[in-house]
Order: sequence, then structure tokens, then C-alpha cells
Amino acid sequence: MTNNESVVCEICGSVRVASENDEQRERRLRYLRQRAAHRVATENDEQRDQRLQDLRQRAAHRVATENEEQRKHRLEEQRRRDGRRRRALELNNCLPTYKCAVTAAVQYDALGPFEILCIHCGALHWRNAFLIV
Repeated sequence: MTNNESVVCEICGSVRVASENDEQRERRLRYLRQRAAHRVATENDEQRDQRLQDLRQRAAHRVATENEEQRKHRLEEQRRRDGRRRRALELNNCLPTYKCAVTAAVQYDALGPFEILCIHCGALHWRNAFLIV
């Protein structure tokens, strides 16, 4: 970390550097991610198992010793993270719009009749132009 003044969250203890701008923060976080990625990439199975066990123990201890305010803060942060992950997945999955769905249905129907191997029973089902039999 740089010589900047740090700010520690009173509730969760996370460290923020107060005097850095967004670009400096992104650079610092990118550097930390690269170091972590390199460390993880070069560890052997024993080191990996030990690291994961340590993480689990620290997390269990942190959860066991937190007060109600810390618990609420942790759950709120978790909800925010889940929301960000969900939004990222939605952007990456390109959820179909109505137009895309209609286009796909038209193209599907344009294939005409064909056989489908059922994932439920393993049998071949005949798919005609309107329904699966």
C-alpha cells in the first residue's frame, strides 16, 4: 500500500485509502489482484489446501465473534455483491429480448420436422412443425 492515509471501516474493518482517486485505486486493486493470481497459480496442492482451510477458519471465527451490527453490515455487503454478480451475469448472458425470442422461434420452426433425443427418457421423439410428440 502507498503512504496515503488509510480509512478503516468501523464495522467490517476493511481498509480504504482516503487520498487516492479512482484511477489510483483501480491501479492498486489491479496490482493486488495480479499478486494474488500469481500466488495462487504457483502454489501446490498442499499450499492450496492450507490456504483454503485458513480462509474457512478465519471466516468461521469472524462470523462467530461478530456482533449484531457487524452481522447486519456483512449481510448487506453480501447482498450488494450478489446483486453485482447477478447484473454481471445478466449482461454476459445477453438475456433474449422479445425480438430475439421471436426470431429464434421462427428459425426453429423453419427447420421443419426432426427427431429429438429426450433428456428425460432417452427416447427419440418426433418434432413436427407445431408440437413435440
